[in-house]
Amino acid sequence: MSKPKRGNDAIPTWSGFNYQGKITLLCSLIEINKLIAKGYRQELLNDCYVEIEKTEDFVLFLQGNVKSLYQVKAYLSKDKTSSYLEAMKKLIEHRSSLNALTADCYICAPRPISDWNDSGNTYKNQIKLFSYNASPVYVTEVAEKIKIELEETLKYMGIASQRVNDIYLGLCSYLDSKVAEMHNQETAKRNYNLLFKEMTDFIITAHTHYVVEQETIQKENIYNHIVGNFKNVINEFCNNECENKQMGTCKKDIYGSCALTTSYDYLIEINIWEYCKYLNPHIITGW
Repeated sequence: MSKPKRGNDAIPTWSGFNYQGKITLLCSLIEINKLIAKGYRQELLNDCYVEIEKTEDFVLFLQGNVKSLYQVKAYLSKDKTSSYLEAMKKLIEHRSSLNALTADCYICAPRPISDWNDSGNTYKNQIKLFSYNASPVYVTEVAEKIKIELEETLKYMGIASQRVNDIYLGLCSYLDSKVAEMHNQETAKRNYNLLFKEMTDFIITAHTHYVVEQETIQKENIYNHIVGNFKNVINEFCNNECENKQMGTCKKDIYGSCALTTSYDYLIEINIWEYCKYLNPHIITGW
């Protein structure tokens, strides 16, 4: 049986799981963190988004205005400006076409361009080399840089950082699905924009799912612990202490029924999670 097609053939070359997609995610998180560092409010992210695969590899918009344009080239063997001339020419042309002459233009490459500052590079005063902490972002390092920014995002949002890797992978998958969705739309109706608010909403949703999952696991462990221990105590008493046991199980006492087995029957019917609150009344929150 043939596998179903996954939309446009270009998708595998542009997603959250390759260099171009990861650089897009990194730059988006950097800008999101700059915005919410002013005081986390969702309205700060209104009309802020990244436009992907339309005018440029991606373009960042803040409050509806072009902030920066990016060309991403994952060259591992090219370190001369001559390899980037076409990309740099496009950046300048596209900035002009967007009427955004004050916007920054970036070349994103995973290694230094050795002759960038030579006098023959006529673009060096118009275009910047993207860097993170003053260094190029190597292909094998981009995920680490994203997680650093993501930890900052989580801190601003009041979310613990222990799940940063899971949320990072979720964001990559989310970006992947958004690109696939975009390619399945007619060109004239295509939505090229990924809103910053959608990204932060995804983070909040992913965290909420994690909390629910961990609570469910905790409830299950508590249930098994209480019910299992109670059953073991009953069995031990019946086998070693009870004079009225029948076939190894305590059935009745002189009053007509066994309080222990009856209690066990009631126990497995109650809400264990609520029961725990009565066992630990000093715990006010966190249930």
